[in-house]
Amino acid sequence: MQALILNRFRRCLLLLMVSFSPFLSTGLAQGQNAPVKRTRPRAALLVRADSDCALTIDGNDAGMLQTSKLRAIQLPLGEHVVTATLADGSFRWDGVVNMDKPIQKVLLVNIAQQKAVALQRQQQELQAAMQAAQARAQAEQAQAQQQQLMQRQLQVQQQRQAISQQIQELEKQLQAELDAAHNDEKEANDQRASAAGYGMSNNAWGKLAGQIGQMGANESAKAAAQHRARVEQLQQQINSLTRQMALVGN
Repeated sequence: MQALILNRFRRCLLLLMVSFSPFLSTGLAQGQNAPVKRTRPRAALLVRADSDCALTIDGNDAGMLQTSKLRAIQLPLGEHVVTATLADGSFRWDGVVNMDKPIQKVLLVNIAQQKAVALQRQQQELQAAMQAAQARAQAEQAQAQQQQLMQRQLQVQQQRQAISQQIQELEKQLQAELDAAHNDEKEANDQRASAAGYGMSNNAWGKLAGQIGQMGANESAKAAAQHRARVEQLQQQINSLTRQMALVGN
């Protein structure tokens, strides 16, 4: 009886195997052809910052970093762009880390230090720009003063030339008046001598000629005196202009 039951069980099992054999073969074939999923190697990046900042890796938000606290981030192997931004948004730090081996690496984000350096550089550039602007202003002022000095010197030169020309003209007039005075004085002397000669004559015509000669000598002497007076006036004008020329430019 037990042998009969065992034979029936074997026949049923064989029938089931024959019925499901196509499905089993297909499943095995699919299992053999399906690609095997491999996990990409990863490594730990230990990040520390010297100030609170927001962290992004390859453009993806990686949370906040707290000052001097070490944080571990698992990353696939390869290069990654790391960006940190201060909490107030006033400065950004950029860097690239190469996870070339499946071992941990340490990245120090010195964002506060770099901000201080950047601010110092900005202050130095601003100070240099202010100094350059001050130097340009001083140079422009010096140039303007030099131009004013040159214009002043030119004006002084022109004024002195004008006064010198006036003096030269007055000196010509003075010399002419001196010459005229000398001529009149000579003529007056000659007329006096002639009149004296005629005055010694007993002849009435001679005495008349002597009187006329004396009158001519008086007129010549008078003209000479006028020329002498004019010479004094001209000399005073020349002296005044000479003093004026000496004061020009002082």
